[in-house]
Amino acid sequence: MKKPKIIIVDDNQTFRQSLILLITIENIAQVIGKASNGKEFVELLADCKPEMVLMDIDMPEMNGIEATQKALEIMPELKIIVFSMYGNEEYYTKMKQLGVKGYILKSCDIDEFERAIKIVMKGGNYFFADLEMKNIKYKQLKVVDKILSENSDLTVTEIKLIQNIYSGSSN
Repeated sequence: MKKPKIIIVDDNQTFRQSLILLITIENIAQVIGKASNGKEFVELLADCKPEMVLMDIDMPEMNGIEATQKALEIMPELKIIVFSMYGNEEYYTKMKQLGVKGYILKSCDIDEFERAIKIVMKGGNYFFADLEMKNIKYKQLKVVDKILSENSDLTVTEIKLIQNIYSGSSN
């Protein structure tokens, strides 16, 4: 498999340089660009034609959410993997809705990191399993909240029953 051309977008210079070194030594991909924030990254897209981007979320000037949205407007076929320390549902859901192809945490090991890149390059999606489970539970809670708000005449027992069903409890 040919090595994908990637851009790394992260505001932490030490992390960015370490990631470039790791990717190069492990022969995972060809790093063709780097940016310390979303604004730099969007400007870089005019000169570089990456196949993939490793995108951080929390950055100055333009965060990863805004940068992802702008990048996919410019290059809809661009494969973006969120590579962040944030595993919360809000970021996860927002980035997935924007069309990212993967979401992994910076705490992952090298095997998972490489697996995510390979799967996304082959046209698949790679979302860290724990984040998927959190996302499912988050959606379930929203459904429960909606049911409860639309049915204010439910008894305490009925409310507990609905909550237990959605949490996966057995009878």
